[in-house]
Amino acid sequence: MYNRRDAIVGGRRVPITRVPISPERFQSGLTFQEFVRQADLNRERLERVYREIELPDEVVQAFQSLPEPLKAVVISEDWAADAVVSLPLLVRLAEASRGKLEVRIFPRDKNMDLMNLYLKEGKYQSIPVFVFFDDGLQRQVGFCQERPASLNAMHKEVVDRFVQLHPHLKEAMALPPADRPEDVKRVYRGWVSEQFAQRRQEIEVEVIKELRQVLGV
Repeated sequence: MYNRRDAIVGGRRVPITRVPISPERFQSGLTFQEFVRQADLNRERLERVYREIELPDEVVQAFQSLPEPLKAVVISEDWAADAVVSLPLLVRLAEASRGKLEVRIFPRDKNMDLMNLYLKEGKYQSIPVFVFFDDGLQRQVGFCQERPASLNAMHKEVVDRFVQLHPHLKEAMALPPADRPEDVKRVYRGWVSEQFAQRRQEIEVEVIKELRQVLGV
């Protein structure tokens, strides 16, 4: 995750001079409850993590003290392991903010025009993406993607453990993610998502830290 006020278009970084989403389109996005209802792979995990989150009072106060009301555009899919904790956490923060933060979720595969503005390194459709705008959707305030860099080592540890426990999938896992068979993708995504859900508290600390840095609270 990191802050960015420009987009990647055709592999080039381009300053965003016009917010790429209208108020009408923002309101058409899914609420967290709507997103969970249409979820397949991670419905139970998303619900469980949402229930288990307990925000420290200091964090609640920080988000209630945001300098201005914000809107958060989330680009994700229910199978995205990195969203299993960070998305319910963002929603909990929004609920605790007393109206300072409003969240709408846009499934990646149905909103590729948005995804293409926020490609990682100009080519990877990495999710989740959190983009923060002012309340009037006139300017982009901050941007986060995938996971905090501080969690990359944990991510690698979990992925390596999956390969150790599923040696018969080693060849398939060596393929680029998009080229893996669908059944392998599902097993992998489900297993990694569960590991992340079980390490919720560790992930929460780092995601909150990153969000506070991006939003300046």
